[in-house]
Amino acid sequence: MKSLCQNTNCYIKDELLSDENESLEHIIPNALGGHLKSKQLVCGEINTGMFSKLDAELCKRIEIAKLIKFKRDDGKNQPEIIGTCSDGLKYSVNNENRGKLLSLKPIEHTDENGKKILKFPLHQKAEIISARLKKNPLLKEEDIEIRIENDDKLNQLDFQYGLNIATSTDSFRAVAKIATNFYILKNGDKKYILDIVDFIKGGENTSKINLGYFYPEEFLSFKLGDSEVSHILYLKSCKKEKILYCYVELFNCHCYLVVLNSNYAGPEIDETYIWDLVNSKEIDENIFMDISADTLLQPRHFYSDAVVKFYAGRLSRLNQIFGLRLSVK
Repeated sequence: MKSLCQNTNCYIKDELLSDENESLEHIIPNALGGHLKSKQLVCGEINTGMFSKLDAELCKRIEIAKLIKFKRDDGKNQPEIIGTCSDGLKYSVNNENRGKLLSLKPIEHTDENGKKILKFPLHQKAEIISARLKKNPLLKEEDIEIRIENDDKLNQLDFQYGLNIATSTDSFRAVAKIATNFYILKNGDKKYILDIVDFIKGGENTSKINLGYFYPEEFLSFKLGDSEVSHILYLKSCKKEKILYCYVELFNCHCYLVVLNSNYAGPEIDETYIWDLVNSKEIDENIFMDISADTLLQPRHFYSDAVVKFYAGRLSRLNQIFGLRLSVK
């Protein structure tokens, strides 16, 4: 997607951007697999300072990124992740085996009869059976299975935030930044989004901010591909209803609605951006969301417990695509 951005000032500091202070800002953080970027958004001081801190907060909260393999825009590999599984073992999730939990060793248990058994993570079951049959062809597969405890709680990798929805205020500021980046990139005028810019900068008056998790199944015309994992940005204005908003979807799981202006009087805007994380390419397709101003302006500050079931459903879809066992804690 070619940028049409004609912004000449840092939209946070209002200082003129030049060769000396320009900085390459990713619309969606690079650490989350964002590839869309521009040097016409903010100055280096903001990018490496305030924006870097907000990105770090959002990225540590969206831990799905640790389990899905994708190409970073800077070409760097995702770091190896060590997590603790619910079976008590440490697991490594790396670039070559991302999505597969690699155990260090099984846990030895003693049953009610005093007999010692080995408890293996579920994902290792087939490997363990195959290895034992090769070593001793006279064993019966069903006898081996008896010694592998089939516990549904196994093979669920626990991270600091438990793969839950991101609830910190700074993570929502980071989402607001994504929406604002996209708006400015599309040559939007800052004068229409002053409240959201103030929120990004840390403003405490949030009474005019309408931002939160939003799952638009009943409003969205776009249907995901069977194995698609993507980032979606949809920027839309409606002069008739005086509304300007941006829908942000990360990994098709963390879905947000950012109302940029609830009394909008600017030009019409209708922009879509979809990045295919698995195949590392842009999907050239427009989406449409048929949402009334009343629905858009319902209080959404910042999330409600009702969104958890929608998030869990999206997480279940990733499980099916990658053969994972992720769940909401």
